[in-house]
Amino acid sequence: MIIGIDIGSTTTKAVSLEEGKLDKKIKTKAMDAITSATGAFGKMLVENGIKLSEITRIMITGAGATKIEGDLFGIPTEKVNEINAIGTGGMFLSGKDSIVITNIGTGTAIIEASKDKIIHLGGSGLGGGTILGLAKKLISLSDLRTLWPWPAPETLSL
Repeated sequence: MIIGIDIGSTTTKAVSLEEGKLDKKIKTKAMDAITSATGAFGKMLVENGIKLSEITRIMITGAGATKIEGDLFGIPTEKVNEINAIGTGGMFLSGKDSIVITNIGTGTAIIEASKDKIIHLGGSGLGGGTILGLAKKLISLSDLRTLWPWPAPETLSL
């Protein structure tokens, strides 16, 4: 089993992949990258009854990944460029070999991904936090599902 952890600046998300299939997912928050990454990893194991011995690899990405050196818990741990992670993950979730992705996190990135290349087309420093903050102040809404009522991509449920 592989555990993927996106250590973002506001939220850390983790997923488990077993036999090439997305299995479980969680999210958590913490004030520093190491606490956030290890907390997300621990939460993934405890909430899903996963044994440490079942994990063969940990893949990390996101702003906080730069703060992690070496392996986590003695398990081979590899850093993945965030743009590549978004592109590869987007193709995996969509089941398509070529896509354009708008990834809304702390900022917003627009990425073109195909089997041959993954390119960061552009984006903005404004993202989900800005959208939710404005919605809360202007229209008293703070639930992303209310703001995004049409069928949302799988990644919004993390």
